[in-house]
Amino acid sequence: ILNKDMEKMSKSKGQVVNPLDMKNYVGVDGLRYFLVRDVHLGNDAPFSPDLLIGRVNNDLANNLGNLASRTLNLVEKFFDGKVPEPKTQDPLAKELETSALQLGPKVKAAIEKMAPSHALEAIVELLNQANRYLEERAPWKLAKTDLPATATVLYSSLEVLRLAAFLLGPVMPEKMSELQRRLGQSKM
Repeated sequence: ILNKDMEKMSKSKGQVVNPLDMKNYVGVDGLRYFLVRDVHLGNDAPFSPDLLIGRVNNDLANNLGNLASRTLNLVEKFFDGKVPEPKTQDPLAKELETSALQLGPKVKAAIEKMAPSHALEAIVELLNQANRYLEERAPWKLAKTDLPATATVLYSSLEVLRLAAFLLGPVMPEKMSELQRRLGQSKM
């Protein structure tokens, strides 16, 4: 583990970071996520509180958290908290579904190659795609004129969240159990 200046951490220089202190900032799940995502097995990797907090904010809060918050709030508002049935054909939803179906094999291949950071990267790519889809379709506006299309958008987003919660579970068991609970899923 390297310091922010890309030098090996050294106790004698006072450049060490106590991971137990870092878990107080982002929790155990957040710290574990950062270490798996940013420390490629067998390689040196920089570490600093800023890098840790930045990764957790970008990947988890602004990406996964944003998708979950918007989707779950809209499902509650327009569908009484029940998973809506997809009602319309949507080419962007089909693209998202295709990407989601490819994710499991990508994650498996990365794990088999002892590259868990690449597995997490693939999950984040799908979350990015789902956020772009949600932004593009704007179900908060669409619901005013086309509730069946809104159902399709929210169903697609819920499916990505369900898949992400399952695949991120080994790295973030507490947070993903909570997300599964919010999605109405039993622990997988």
